[in-house]
Amino acid sequence: LPHQFEIGVRCPMAKLSYGSVYFRGVKGYYVYEYQDPVSGKSRMKKLIDEDGYAIYSPSPGNESKAIRLARPLAEELQSTVKLKNSEELLIRIAQQRRVLTTLNMPVAEVWNIYYSHPNRNAKSSNTVKNYLNYWNAFLQWLEKHHSEVKLAHQIARPIAIEYFTDRWSTGISEQGYNNNLQALQVIMKTLLGEDSHDMQNPFLALKKKRIASLARRQPFTSDEVKRIMILLEDSNSFDMEYKPQFRLLVKLMLNIGCRGEDACHLTWRMVDWQERLIRYRPIKTANSSGIEVEAPINDILLAELKTAQGYAVDEFLLPDVHRRYVSNPTGITHSINRLIDKAGIERSIPAKNTRRQFYTKQQIKDGVLVEVKAQNKISLKTMHSFRHTFVTMAAANGVDVRTI
Repeated sequence: LPHQFEIGVRCPMAKLSYGSVYFRGVKGYYVYEYQDPVSGKSRMKKLIDEDGYAIYSPSPGNESKAIRLARPLAEELQSTVKLKNSEELLIRIAQQRRVLTTLNMPVAEVWNIYYSHPNRNAKSSNTVKNYLNYWNAFLQWLEKHHSEVKLAHQIARPIAIEYFTDRWSTGISEQGYNNNLQALQVIMKTLLGEDSHDMQNPFLALKKKRIASLARRQPFTSDEVKRIMILLEDSNSFDMEYKPQFRLLVKLMLNIGCRGEDACHLTWRMVDWQERLIRYRPIKTANSSGIEVEAPINDILLAELKTAQGYAVDEFLLPDVHRRYVSNPTGITHSINRLIDKAGIERSIPAKNTRRQFYTKQQIKDGVLVEVKAQNKISLKTMHSFRHTFVTMAAANGVDVRTI
């Protein structure tokens, strides 16, 4: 027999308009094999003649008979595929029309519409402020590079890719890049609706960057903590406004592991003196998990809290620090950084990654706003490091990981 009719050889004897005819098995029979247009899975159907018998024995005559029986099946499936493609085309057209209608707004109005949207998921003031900054930065870039874009639906995927390629080239960190990307993804997704197709959101095509472990904050060593606490003693000459309150701020972060933002907002009603607990709901997760934290008050923190009662003027544990944080949170960070520097602790290291050794920043030179390159450093020890120190010390002292 010719090769295509050898017993046991599975090869297509005829390709039809949709699918193929095969001779299958050692003591075989003819089959029609095709891809199911609905599920996409491969299917096989034994070919049965008019008398209800399968077609056995490979031969040119039987092949012609098998093709004749399979052809109507192929034509019917081909019609189904065309119909399915037409339906998908109509769906895509409808989706695109929805995009044009939903995003038929000036790019300058996008933020206001997002902010007042009933399904806006960014609730905390910090997140909202960050999202606004990211959107404004994108608008400035858009005006500079694509001034022809006036409506939101004109922000196409190539523009999104170009923007984030440009952002990455400035030396932005992986975390900064990811935060920026997430903000624009969420803003557009909110406007389009939760049931929108991913293809409609120009920013969803981009992937987040993998964060290198080097970029993460590091805990303070025991010696570094001692040096910091010595500077915060009342008898030490280190000058710091509201020093007693900053001492309590640091001890709160070190002894209950709270974030600096949470420590600045703690109130006296959150302190349970009888149970020796501080109960609070972290601001960062208040709108997501909403879980309340119960943190035990150890002897060191208890003594500092009793001292703080002497300068209590309102409901907050840190009245002046809280007021300053609300008006200028960066000022609290700068004060902590000055404390860390005074303790002789290296807060950052030069970027080893050549892409991040320099970054672009704007500054006024001779009365003109110009872009200059500056040496980039990676922050390793900041105010957030006190929280990392708590976790490290708790784990080293045998506290259960799930409890931490």
